[in-house]
Amino acid sequence: MESDGTCPFCKQIVDYSRNRRFEAAAAKGEELEPEVSVPWHLKLLLGAAVVYLGWRAVQGIEWIADLF
Repeated sequence: MESDGTCPFCKQIVDYSRNRRFEAAAAKGEELEPEVSVPWHLKLLLGAAVVYLGWRAVQGIEWIADLF
């Protein structure tokens, strides 16, 4: 999605609230910065991956300790 709320391919409005903010800023002669946010489900996936890999590291250390 473009910073003005339109589709980059067909140029139709996708996000009407962003488009209104963009047009209001354009009428004042200002430019909006593009909104870049990380989706909540990506944060959740990253957190779950950290917990999982941490647990696997603990299991690996225990396994190596049992060998000696």
